[in-house]
Amino acid sequence: MGTPRRFCPVSAVPFAQSWTSSLSEDLRDSISILDDASPRNMNRHTIGFAQIGDVKGLESEVVVLVDMPRPGHSETLRSLHYVGMSRARALLSMICC
Repeated sequence: MGTPRRFCPVSAVPFAQSWTSSLSEDLRDSISILDDASPRNMNRHTIGFAQIGDVKGLESEVVVLVDMPRPGHSETLRSLHYVGMSRARALLSMICC
């Protein structure tokens, strides 16, 4: 696994469609939007926003899952939730809006 990050909001949707994009400007400015390569090069003290597919195989001390669809019986939804939830090393939180 990659070097763990301190905190990472993880979403099922891109940042522009996420509720995190509606945070105050100060908070938004402190978040780096990650792609599938950038988490490996990121300082562990940076707050990074990532889509679930971009964090597969990486860990973070704290993961906050946002914008997640309701869990269902489909294999795709179970996989999406598993990948997002299993990235946390110490604390996992889910925000449902």
